[in-house]
Amino acid sequence: MAYRNFAQSVRSQYRYLLTPESQQFLEELKGWVLANSKTVPKDTVFYRAQVASGEQTILIDPGIQDSIYAPAGVDRMVPKPEYSANGRISPKGMAVLYLASNVRTAVAESRPSLGEDVTVAEFRTVQDIRIAVFDQKYQNLMRLQELSGASDDEVVINDINHAFAKFIHPTRVDTEYVPTQILTELIRTLELDGVGYNSAVSSEGFNLALFDIALATPTIGRLYSIKKIQYDFSETAEARRYPEPRTSQ
Repeated sequence: MAYRNFAQSVRSQYRYLLTPESQQFLEELKGWVLANSKTVPKDTVFYRAQVASGEQTILIDPGIQDSIYAPAGVDRMVPKPEYSANGRISPKGMAVLYLASNVRTAVAESRPSLGEDVTVAEFRTVQDIRIAVFDQKYQNLMRLQELSGASDDEVVINDINHAFAKFIHPTRVDTEYVPTQILTELIRTLELDGVGYNSAVSSEGFNLALFDIALATPTIGRLYSIKKIQYDFSETAEARRYPEPRTSQ
């Protein structure tokens, strides 16, 4: 069963009681996930960004205090279940610790606007953790399969890589995140600690989602201001001339 068939089925047909085909797809995927899992060593540093700032009280003179502009507090940087929105890894109400491998990727994932302040907290893993990895760069393997004979398995895994990485418009998250949420529940049953996957908004790093937010602790926060936003784009269709020529009846 292709990943695309699985995704379409759980988005629009059977979500909580999966079809036999979807169940078989997940069962066959287990071996690949375990074989390609990786260990992240204790004390590995990751980053988490939030569009937020805070204040910090300082002592100016004995008995005189003042508040200064500062990074957001630790309570703002650690997710809470009651504020956890629908995400590609978990549904609303389930706290997952979303991290990035570097500061630039973390900031990009927070999708700030020009001029906004972003707090970036450094998180350090408290133990060795095992994660499922979907961080290969996405390619159009359907075309590659025709040209070089890529296997069906490679096409499936490539589609899953793309599903974890691709940007989903906020108006579509309720359905579009369902397939990766189900894949994540499968990964949880394999007793893995999280998922690593490509960033949709940064080519310089990757994302890590930890199922247990206590597996990494914040150590320091820094405040950044967004000075410039740059867009990279490519043409995806042939040019269209205006006005269009009339067609004869």
